[in-house]
Amino acid sequence: MFPKSRPARESLHEQHIAFEALVSGVRVLLEGRAREAGVELVFDCPEELPGIRADKRRLTQILVNLLTNGIKFTPEGGRVTLRCRATKESGFVFQAIDTGIGIAGEDIPVALSVFGQVDNGIRQQAVGTGLGLPLSKALAELHGGSLDLQSELGKGTTVTLRLPAYRILSRPVAAPAPLIAAG
Repeated sequence: MFPKSRPARESLHEQHIAFEALVSGVRVLLEGRAREAGVELVFDCPEELPGIRADKRRLTQILVNLLTNGIKFTPEGGRVTLRCRATKESGFVFQAIDTGIGIAGEDIPVALSVFGQVDNGIRQQAVGTGLGLPLSKALAELHGGSLDLQSELGKGTTVTLRLPAYRILSRPVAAPAPLIAAG
């Protein structure tokens, strides 16, 4: 058993998270990487989305894993988008959408398996452990959600993270105020 690939249930530290703070934190972590790769990074997340009850570190880890994969497997000039939506019926839906090299349908189960790496022709350039997607899937399930992957070779990939509606907070959570240095 590999602890990183199968997080323990007690490892979740749930808190109320301001949606805007979550997304801006992910943006800060990935903007430089996308710029270096020559990939446009787009955030399609309405500002009025409600807060969410989740493990902030783990949720950030999922989103960073998904977007990093998109950046890694999207050629220069391509685009990686994080689309965020929330409804009382479907809960939170996050989609990491890229215009990258895609994955053949028969290789999707391999990509979602622990240490699974798809031979995509650029594997030598894109170094990874094969743990990102399986770990993200396990963390999504730990939150009561799911992670699905749809892809077409040569067209790109969409990874959808769904978190249940009970994780939507009825009142918005204020983003933490920036620290101001005393002078």
